[in-house]
Amino acid sequence: MAGNILFITEDKSNFEFLFSNVSVLRRSETADIVSITHIKRAINPSVRLIVMKDNEYFESEIFKTIEMIKRVAPQTCIIVTISQNNEQFMQKCQQSGVYDFIRTDSCPSEFNTRFLNCLKSISLSKYADILSLFINNTQLINAKTGLYTHKALKENFYYVSEYPLFKTGVYMVLTIDDSVKTRVSMNRLGLNLKKCLRQTDIVAQGSGKFYLLLPETDLQGAKYVAEKIASVMGKDIKLHCGISILGSKSFDELEKDANDGLKSAVINDELYFYLGGNITPDDSDSVIKEKHFKLFKKAFETKLSSLIEPLFFRFQKEFESKGEDVAISQYANKIECVFSLKKDKRHSELIIRYDGFTKLNFKIVHKGLDTSENTDENISLNILDEKLLTKYINKLYSEFMEGLV
Repeated sequence: MAGNILFITEDKSNFEFLFSNVSVLRRSETADIVSITHIKRAINPSVRLIVMKDNEYFESEIFKTIEMIKRVAPQTCIIVTISQNNEQFMQKCQQSGVYDFIRTDSCPSEFNTRFLNCLKSISLSKYADILSLFINNTQLINAKTGLYTHKALKENFYYVSEYPLFKTGVYMVLTIDDSVKTRVSMNRLGLNLKKCLRQTDIVAQGSGKFYLLLPETDLQGAKYVAEKIASVMGKDIKLHCGISILGSKSFDELEKDANDGLKSAVINDELYFYLGGNITPDDSDSVIKEKHFKLFKKAFETKLSSLIEPLFFRFQKEFESKGEDVAISQYANKIECVFSLKKDKRHSELIIRYDGFTKLNFKIVHKGLDTSENTDENISLNILDEKLLTKYINKLYSEFMEGLV
């Protein structure tokens, strides 16, 4: 049987120096030299490393051989020795599955180091495969995408959050817009996520959503990640995501913030949304908003719990009791509140968005109506009371009902 390290060459003298100068070969590995025409017969399950020279063969022969090796023994590590740096050739080799390169004029210690790194990589890969066998049979992995399940992420979040890497970062909830869900599968998005993200990023798959745990990532980084994913999916596939910041929050708190941000992203037809304020640092007001956010946040939360939510609930019940076959819904989160009316092609919403400072933006948006104009007004947080909020809700309802009654 051939050794577990193979050197591809037509001239044995090309690699003879390795047998005496590379100590790793003497300790635990066995090596053989084979011609490129015999490499396929020489490959067996014990082969761990294959080394070939760049200047012995045509490029087409090299890439054809690499392709065959990766097809027959995908976990085998391939190293190419190069006589000169050819960036285009090296890049193409890497894309084909080559693990590393070594200059032919390198000293023995360099060969030792590269070989050891390669063999360690193979061992880690096999260890990961063993772990995967257990993970795949404990329902921690989605069978179609190979991603973690949402249940697994939730159950193990405490332990993950204790790992130093995850002391900072973001949590993101991502979904496909309802308008395009019939044209693209969640599995396609899941497989693209695996291509877009780093190995240290954790991706979990739930029902209609993906959950991303991105360590050592700030808000600006989260924005770039969202844009990169959207770019890979294509312009015709619309995505939405909500973002939350890692820290001392529990998993439930992180998920609530991210899901609330997702609702805002969907309702405003945006790619991403963060409840804490503006993501873009170039905004000259963003530093001020972040500094004073906590100071004014309490005032808004008081208005939210004591005024907006109760009044939204009361008017929902009142409008539903009129029996006009109008679908009425409402929700509120830490920065946005929405009251929605739907019937056939008509859809009208009152959207109240808090800027994290002292202002509230009131929008009444109508779709499918020809008679009413949209409303967009800013008011101070301190003047919002029951009378003013009632005025906006009644305005929304009267404009929506115009032409129906």
